[in-house]
Amino acid sequence: MQYLRWCEETFGERPTQRYRANVLKYISCMRNTKGYSPKTVDHHLPSLRSYNDWLIGSGQQTEAVVLKNDFMKIQLQYASPGTVTKKDAEAFRQRLLESGSKRDYAIVTLFAYSGIRMSECAGLKLDQG
Repeated sequence: MQYLRWCEETFGERPTQRYRANVLKYISCMRNTKGYSPKTVDHHLPSLRSYNDWLIGSGQQTEAVVLKNDFMKIQLQYASPGTVTKKDAEAFRQRLLESGSKRDYAIVTLFAYSGIRMSECAGLKLDQG
């Protein structure tokens, strides 16, 4: 396990106990010192987490040292089925404006210029101006 090798290189010996602070240093080392991509870092953490869970289950460890929020959220790039230019988007907004639907125009403008998600838009209230 790479974590144990890292501990030997860093501390001079294999740890007998896992500590949260050491795991955070290990994650930081992978991200900053070794320059691993977020995807690579996230591939290393499940084995360390499983090992930690096993240690807890066997009574050798009492607390979890790898948490859910240690994993980075990675947004994968997918092929776009179509390409929309700025001109196309502006023409669409103009058609909405001309149709008289102020609500639809406001929603599309909000999406176009703020990057807001649909769920966030649906939850907006008038007093959140």
